[in-house]
Amino acid sequence: MKRLFVMALLTASFAIAVSAQSATEYFPKGGGTICDRKDKICWDHEGMSVAITKDEFGKVAADKVMKRMEEPNFDPKVFTLRSRVYCDCNVSLCYKSKYSKVVNKLYTKTLFKFAN
Repeated sequence: MKRLFVMALLTASFAIAVSAQSATEYFPKGGGTICDRKDKICWDHEGMSVAITKDEFGKVAADKVMKRMEEPNFDPKVFTLRSRVYCDCNVSLCYKSKYSKVVNKLYTKTLFKFAN
């Protein structure tokens, strides 16, 4: 009985974590892309993507991304998502956070498995 309760608790905790993560971030088009619904930005294996952002959120969102990419010292190939996952397209890896060396396998696979 105690084991069943613990399993139910773990399952519920996992479901809450997944739903919180997917509330703003999602993976359109079957892989290779991550988008943030709240910020209306999409990334692929090359970094921030104006074209995919336009497809997912429209011209206004794409224009904001373009303007952001024109900022001095802005690198569209490295980014941190709302879930704190940090991705570096220069090395084709995503990490659990900007200061972690632990690879986030889901995001790394999602973004980079279709890359050359």
